[in-house]
Amino acid sequence: MRIFLLAIAVFMLPSVAAGDGTQEETIENLLHTFLDGASRGDVAVHERFWAEELVYTSSSGTRFGKAELLRGVRETRGEDDGQSHRYWAEDTHIMLLDHMAIVTFKLRAEIRAENQALVEESAYFNTGTFRLKDGQWRALAWQATRIPAAEAAPE
Repeated sequence: MRIFLLAIAVFMLPSVAAGDGTQEETIENLLHTFLDGASRGDVAVHERFWAEELVYTSSSGTRFGKAELLRGVRETRGEDDGQSHRYWAEDTHIMLLDHMAIVTFKLRAEIRAENQALVEESAYFNTGTFRLKDGQWRALAWQATRIPAAEAAPE
């Protein structure tokens, strides 16, 4: 009986390890999909990404929830200033804790004019706490800290 249980345990180890990798990949893909959609002002990607109970602390020190965040996205989505925005993540680290995950990364942002000239570059340290609920990872808490321009320059 012990050998049988040991054999089952040994065969299950790869699937448990693969499950962890799969969850990390799922979260990282969610992050990249979100940043791509946020670059285009996609409201649906915001609705999917953020948990209903979201607590977001911005780099300016304001704190708000999902409803206020979505309101801001909807209001700015209609504005056409001729500029394009692009967001992406660098140095992403994901720590899984049962049905929770802590995600840290450096957010890079570019704003370009219609002629593609660079208008502004910025970088932020972001920390997100995600919860797996009903089979979906969603950001429950978020902290953004602007990195001073001199420190944010690409290496």
